[in-house]
Amino acid sequence: MTLRHRTWQLLEPTEGDDAVGRWVDIFLMTLILLNVVAVILATVEEIRSSVPMVFQLFDRFSLVVFTAEYGLRLWCCVENPKYEQPVVGRIRYVFTPL
Repeated sequence: MTLRHRTWQLLEPTEGDDAVGRWVDIFLMTLILLNVVAVILATVEEIRSSVPMVFQLFDRFSLVVFTAEYGLRLWCCVENPKYEQPVVGRIRYVFTPL
């Protein structure tokens, strides 16, 4: 199994007994939920002005994680037979919803 194939397995919705894949899913879902909470809390001026650096650092952390995730998905999407062509498959993947 190649690194690209394993990465694809980890980033795709986990089925079966892949504990690492499940933890990746849980981490990403938790980060999404925390971003929703952060956006809601940032609308309250008192909270946003009391800890602006926390919101800024969390935003930067989330940006790095989600950018890396998308880059990895784009790199390994050719492991899926629907996107197996290196260039055309990746372009098709980019324009496929979800």
